[in-house]
Amino acid sequence: TNSGANFRISQGQIQVTVPRGGETWYSNGFRYNIQWTNNTQRPVRVDLVRGGNIVAVINANSNTTTLDFNLPDGLAEASDYRVRVSSLENNT
Repeated sequence: TNSGANFRISQGQIQVTVPRGGETWYSNGFRYNIQWTNNTQRPVRVDLVRGGNIVAVINANSNTTTLDFNLPDGLAEASDYRVRVSSLENNT
């Protein structure tokens, strides 16, 4: 017999949990914590992004789910920055 319902097979998912959005980060050398979930079990790259463009590489190859990051000086003041965490192996 077949299973009772369809099910999904996935490569896994990465989701940023901190920052959540709406925070204000100050660019004068303050240290900030970044956290994410990663059930892909693969290393990730963590970037600071503004308008879809990488502003800073936070970590090029991380096997953890949390990092402390010193925000670089000289970033433009704006409210459209994001942290992007992506798999090094399958672009998730």
